[in-house]
Amino acid sequence: MKRGLKQLLALLLALVVAINFTPFKAQAAGPKVTLSRSGKVKTVMYKGGKAKTSSFTMIVEKGAPTVFDPDTNAPVYDEYYVRIKIKRFKMSKKDIIKTVKESRRRKGGISTYVPIVIDSKGNYITNCIFEGALLHSESDYGRTLKAKQGRTTYYIYNWRNYSTYAYRLTLNHGTTGIYIGFAGLRNGQLTKNASRKKMKDYYSAGYGKNKKGFIIAGSVTD
Repeated sequence: MKRGLKQLLALLLALVVAINFTPFKAQAAGPKVTLSRSGKVKTVMYKGGKAKTSSFTMIVEKGAPTVFDPDTNAPVYDEYYVRIKIKRFKMSKKDIIKTVKESRRRKGGISTYVPIVIDSKGNYITNCIFEGALLHSESDYGRTLKAKQGRTTYYIYNWRNYSTYAYRLTLNHGTTGIYIGFAGLRNGQLTKNASRKKMKDYYSAGYGKNKKGFIIAGSVTD
């Protein structure tokens, strides 16, 4: 089964369109992180709204070493295959309307969660090489949510009830303390400027929180 997972992830990584999983940097204050390979993670879709909860699961397989030191014959790199899945909450009519209105005001698009590669304290990782992609075959198809208020209809496009991502990580042999997971919005939709920031600093962009529940990440190396 493990061999099948490795082959499946390798094949899908080669076929699907790659997503830019640039490492994210945490602020000095730092968010609180729930360390687990499964569990719940929250997000706030609009300012003042009640936090929504999604479920998270993760599968990890370590690959066999392929590069060895010519002098000592010791492995040089460790390779891991990771699959992470998030199953999202349901959106009510009120949720859709308020989310769309706020995203229009803030001009940052509509977000829910962002995938992250971090250490146990929420800091971004620099000592690894990784690739990531959405696995379309193991994700819900993108659908359109809509809600009408008066003569106006509000739309959220490409909503997935569940999404699965695959990672392939290459680390220096013996590296530990690598975690992969998701961070949720802490105060509603992002501004246009924050949307740019999220690729280098998810916390200052508006993801995560100084209390547990808004970030969950599972160990890759332990």
